[in-house]
Amino acid sequence: MFLGYDCAISQSSQSRIVGGWKQWRFHKDSTLTIQKIATRINQQMVGVIRYYGKFKLWSLQTLVRRFHLRLAKWVLNKYKRFKGSYSKAYRWLHTIKASYPTLFYHWQLFRTM
Repeated sequence: MFLGYDCAISQSSQSRIVGGWKQWRFHKDSTLTIQKIATRINQQMVGVIRYYGKFKLWSLQTLVRRFHLRLAKWVLNKYKRFKGSYSKAYRWLHTIKASYPTLFYHWQLFRTM
């Protein structure tokens, strides 16, 4: 029995958004700063969260996790002291989030990530 459409973000929309991040290839550009990444991503993230998160904000958590994976790859590429350790990269991002909680728009909404 069909009960209607779900108000959550679809898999194809998530793939399109992540594809844009892949096309930008910021995770491979070690000359970028985290502020430049935040400036560019925040515009898109605000629109995505306001559009798709209007009814089910929690449904965007997988998209945010995929962005954090991209950001961790950027950290590993930029700072060689992490030596390929994703856990160290995530720990560094956590300290940045604690120091600058408003750097990325989604950090203000998803406090547990």
